[in-house]
Amino acid sequence: MAKAALQGIIQERYEEDEEAAPVPQFGFGMELPSIVYHLLFSRTLIGVQLMVQMEGIASNTQSKGIGQRITNQIRRKERRLRRKIDEEESIQVPRTIKPFQDGDFDHGDQENISPDSQDILSQEVTEILARSYSDLLLCSPNTKGHSGISYCRLTQKEREHAGPAIFKETNLAKIWTQCIVKDGHNDVTAWDAAFETLFPDTLKEKPASGWQNYDNCSYFKHWQALITGLSREDALHVQDLVRSKWNSLLWMPWPRSDRIWLVTSLQTKKISKREFCTMYPLGYSGVGPVLITNPNWQGAEVIFEPEE
Repeated sequence: MAKAALQGIIQERYEEDEEAAPVPQFGFGMELPSIVYHLLFSRTLIGVQLMVQMEGIASNTQSKGIGQRITNQIRRKERRLRRKIDEEESIQVPRTIKPFQDGDFDHGDQENISPDSQDILSQEVTEILARSYSDLLLCSPNTKGHSGISYCRLTQKEREHAGPAIFKETNLAKIWTQCIVKDGHNDVTAWDAAFETLFPDTLKEKPASGWQNYDNCSYFKHWQALITGLSREDALHVQDLVRSKWNSLLWMPWPRSDRIWLVTSLQTKKISKREFCTMYPLGYSGVGPVLITNPNWQGAEVIFEPEE
């Protein structure tokens, strides 16, 4: 089941992604089945499997050559990011994390995994985190009606280059025309719940009614493929590594199971503990996207002061 779900995600990504990494040529006698090419080169955990000495595919010398080609693919892949990833964003996955260890992805003896595979896994997790910032802003909602004006003030370029600093901005008027802020200090479990909705520890199935935003976020598809290839224990460990980065931020969307961005008003019952929510600008009675603040934030409080 997990294998079929993962292959479905990767196949869809492979067909949609015009920037899929070019497939290296391994030489005569080393051709792989098409689904393996999809798994390896659809920008999802590029080449982790090839760092494993698979039965009948290559000798030690051949594996080393393949590893070098994979490294070249990774370098090309890095250039596709819109911005440079800061050192503080980097995530180092411990060597105890073993990719593809469920029943569907058993590649044999773990001693045959090259140390480089762990670097590739760390890089993949780091890139998923880096992409999440821009993806979440790029899928932020618009107002209804013919105008379709975005609630987000940032330009397309600013969203594409967004990093963690955006989510530490205390003056929300620089980012939003209007919004509802759910105070995490008064609902301490809600922050963790929001993070776990954006970065679930198991494969997230699309509800029968469909969902909004998730399909438009490349980080989410990559994350789904990643955790599906990890054991339950390892998936929770990697999730906590990403959580530690988000826990340094001030705010994030307050997502639902069927949508990343909830747009509502304080007059509805869609928000639990509405007494701890504030609509900005103050006095505004309309609708806006809902954000949640970090209960452990140590910096300045949220304000909403539009620039003149």
